[in-house]
Amino acid sequence: MTRARAVVLLGVAFAATSCGVRDERGVERANPDDVPFGLLEEDREPVAAPLPGPRSAAELYFVDDDGERLVPIERLVASDSVSGLLAELESGTTDAESASGLRSALTDAEAIASVGIEGGVAIIDMTESFRELGGDDQLVAIAQMVFTLTGRSDVDEVSFTLAGEPVEVPRGDGSLTSGTLGRDDYESLAPPGPVSRASRAAAATRAARPVRPSLA
Repeated sequence: MTRARAVVLLGVAFAATSCGVRDERGVERANPDDVPFGLLEEDREPVAAPLPGPRSAAELYFVDDDGERLVPIERLVASDSVSGLLAELESGTTDAESASGLRSALTDAEAIASVGIEGGVAIIDMTESFRELGGDDQLVAIAQMVFTLTGRSDVDEVSFTLAGEPVEVPRGDGSLTSGTLGRDDYESLAPPGPVSRASRAAAATRAARPVRPSLA
């Protein structure tokens, strides 16, 4: 071996040893005291929570403590679809709304099986648990759903089914019907004030449609 080559090999071996790396027979861990400050610290920065999605303003209808009048409340909701609006009613009032004397008669999250829109009519399929709503709460809950959903531009009326079959529900005057329902069917619970555009449009649509016979 020439003297120049021996010098080169000696220099490589010295560099490997000084970096904390052993020869091909093994690996030597670096001394933590020799590592620059901060490189061994764990990253403790908290993971940022995901930003909430876009929210839409919607008008929901709750009832006063006496159960005598519906009260419109504007709220930012995650979804203003028919199912999203019903979910808001089922979730009840906020602390501030409760403090102002409002509540929701529709508080059973399992009362509604599904909802869809066909030809301007929102069809709500109920479950058996909806029958368990006692007293006036069933009537008030239906009024809440009718007023809330007919606030949408694509819903003129609401109908109710049970397991896919038409079911009789109470009107504001206490009578039963399995036909379509609008805000004018619950005038006794309507908020005070002038009739809204949605109510007038729904009434005109109902007058133009053939009457559906109620099922006994």
